Order: sequence, then structure tokens, then C-alpha cells
Amino acid sequence: MDPDGLDNTPTNLSKPATAATLTIRVVKSFTYRTERSLVLHDLNLETVTCGELKELVRGGTASPAFTAPPPGNDDLSSTSSGALSMQ
Repeated sequence: MDPDGLDNTPTNLSKPATAATLTIRVVKSFTYRTERSLVLHDLNLETVTCGELKELVRGGTASPAFTAPPPGNDDLSSTSSGALSMQ
């Protein structure tokens, strides 16, 4: 600790390997260069296997990348300026 009360511990050493946080970028489309960031908290890096990590990532990205609008929104459309207009 510094004399002014601040902790100078490096961030990679501030948490143990049994409570790690990973940020994983999942590529949804190479063509359109879209990606989704997935944050996994409190992972035990000493016991988690590669297969378990893959299952956690696949479980977090189970939703489809592009979904259709809900039914009943047929009366709204967007103009070239981005404004919504009633039809």
C-alpha cells in the first residue's frame, strides 16, 4: 500500500486464479465483421477444461444473431433518414 492508501497491486494479480473473469469475443459474421463480447465471471482456471469453456461460450451465444421483428409491426417502416413512418 502507498502512504496515501492506494493499492498498487497489478490487476492480473488482484484476483486469484480460482476466481478469474474472462472476456471472449465471439465472431458472428466474418463477412459483416460483427462480433459479440461474452463476459464469464468467477471461473476457476485451475479446474476448468477447454471443453467446459467451449460449452460455456456456446451456451452464452445460443440466441440467433438476427431475429425477425415480432408480429404486428407491419404498419411501421423506416425512411432513408431513419425516421419511422406510419403506413
